[in-house]
Amino acid sequence: MHRVLFLVIDGGKGPTGDWTKTAEGPTAPEIVVAAANTALDSGRRASYTAFDRTMSEWRDGLVRWRCALSAEEMRKYGASNGSNCRDLKFFVGLVSFDDLGRQRADELNSMPTRFKMTPQTVESVVGAARDALRANATFRMFLSYP
Repeated sequence: MHRVLFLVIDGGKGPTGDWTKTAEGPTAPEIVVAAANTALDSGRRASYTAFDRTMSEWRDGLVRWRCALSAEEMRKYGASNGSNCRDLKFFVGLVSFDDLGRQRADELNSMPTRFKMTPQTVESVVGAARDALRANATFRMFLSYP
């Protein structure tokens, strides 16, 4: 079985602020930020959906191509005797801070993002990225797949 892993890393900043928990509601700047975040998040999700669909179509095309090869061509490309042209599995996943649970994701999303960060912030984000990858269901399936 041949397997291929595609991971999209969501570096976007999640929703911020706690105005949804107040009776007064949001201020004008909070509304603008919320609208911008919603638009960006929607675009990221649509892009990921399109990427996932494209990878599925690519996998299907590769299988059709592989299954159309003659036995001689398959040997030429390194296939062993008895190999199955359909033995190709694509794993497509999205890694984000959401993989770490709501509380930790909220903490990470509340960190200021800028071109210059403190060493502690960098260490925290790098550790979170490592943890998010380890927690990601698609990555774990890829590692455990035969």
